[in-house]
Amino acid sequence: MPHLILEHSKSLADKYDLAQVSQDLFDAALASGQFADGKAIKSRTIASDNTVSGAANNEFAHLTLRLIAGRSVEIRKKLAEDCLAVLEKHFAEVGSLSVQPLEIDPDTYAKRVL
Repeated sequence: MPHLILEHSKSLADKYDLAQVSQDLFDAALASGQFADGKAIKSRTIASDNTVSGAANNEFAHLTLRLIAGRSVEIRKKLAEDCLAVLEKHFAEVGSLSVQPLEIDPDTYAKRVL
């Protein structure tokens, strides 16, 4: 069920193939073996119009990796590292890259699927 939500500087959309980045993040999540199949994985991008950063290059890409609670710290760390490697591959010149796994409480998570 992971949600891979890539927030990024709006300018990245003009320089990079964000559809391919989203697909590669999806593929990394699937390849991890942590999810039964690709049907539950969701990957998307969100452009940020206004950003301020202390980095020399003000552009950024930040991935929030939302997961149902219950995976070990080691598994979450490995997923974050694998996703960061995807970001580094695509955004070598971007000033700030980060990944933050967050756990979703399965007792309060609600969803509907057709």
